[in-house]
Amino acid sequence: SDGVSAAKEKLERSIATKRIMLAGEIIQESDLHMLSPGDGFKWADLDKVVGHELIQDIPADEIIYQSMLK
Repeated sequence: SDGVSAAKEKLERSIATKRIMLAGEIIQESDLHMLSPGDGFKWADLDKVVGHELIQDIPADEIIYQSMLK
């Protein structure tokens, strides 16, 4: 049901930045940790984030979304 899906997404965690990151930086695993909600990349999707270039500045503790990556 919709309620279960919403609760699951809220409780899951997504890949997020540990520090302020600037456009043009290449993301390293050491730059990342996990935060709720789970509407972004999961740790199983790490290869879709690590090694990719940012196209915008991202504050610390911000979930990373596909639209932020080159």
